[in-house]
Amino acid sequence: MKDGSRNFADLPEIVFFDELRAHGRKLAGAVETGFVTDWVTEVWLDLEYRGHRFSINNQMGEYWFFVDDPECPDEILTEVVAHFETVNPVSRKLAFFGGTFDPVHCGHLHIAKTLVDLFHLDEFFFLPAFHAPHKPDSKPTSGYHRFAMLSLATADEPRIGVSTIELDHAKSRYSFDTLTELTSIYPDDRVLFVMGADSWRDIKTWHRWEEVLQLTDVVVVSRPGYPISFDHVTEQVKGRVADVRGETSRVAVRNTPSIYFTDAVHFDVSATEIRNDIREDDVLDRIDDVPDVVAKYIEKYELYR
Repeated sequence: MKDGSRNFADLPEIVFFDELRAHGRKLAGAVETGFVTDWVTEVWLDLEYRGHRFSINNQMGEYWFFVDDPECPDEILTEVVAHFETVNPVSRKLAFFGGTFDPVHCGHLHIAKTLVDLFHLDEFFFLPAFHAPHKPDSKPTSGYHRFAMLSLATADEPRIGVSTIELDHAKSRYSFDTLTELTSIYPDDRVLFVMGADSWRDIKTWHRWEEVLQLTDVVVVSRPGYPISFDHVTEQVKGRVADVRGETSRVAVRNTPSIYFTDAVHFDVSATEIRNDIREDDVLDRIDDVPDVVAKYIEKYELYR
């Protein structure tokens, strides 16, 4: 009955169906009486324990315990809840957005803020590359400057930060290697790798590209001038696509790693255009395209001249 429901929002947001079923069975004396899913958004597990019925429901990532018996003593409900809290360690959703960010601009920040809300992320990290392997002839600005600008731009955003994992290696690095390292650093968390539609278009040129798409969840953000196509990837990859274009409210993350396509972010600015603008006359004219603190940093250290 809904009047007896209790919401435990701090419980894990991602639990595999089979795991949830197994955890129910691990509760000594519990009997599974029903198990229903609609694959994407909901998981229902019905249990009978010590003569009382319970329903556990995953509603868009939050777990609700429904007490079907209004006479159920609190201590029995506490036992059931404590069991699920114990066997299901809290899992976070962490997104990593790779790129050179030379410089970081308002479009990058718009992506971060939008995806934090859209996927209900615990944290979003910019992941500046030391030197992108697919751009061997294009030397980026010093990693120190790019890290400083990212840090300034995200200083007031509690859920948006900067990862130095690639800069720390001080060499060109493939995404496959970085994602492998990230999944080992965060084994209990859900890692989402963010890329633009231009990267998706060229994905088959990436080192071990199919494995890259299998290591973590992937979020592909649309960009003007880069229409989304699936013709260039394998059927296996197509089978993992979750097209959430048109969705502007919270997106439920599937229980298996998937490739999400979103058009919730709208921006039309590039770092290349900003650099070229400065090089024309040593002045940043596109002041609306970069955060004010970044514009001041560029001016102070005379970058891109």
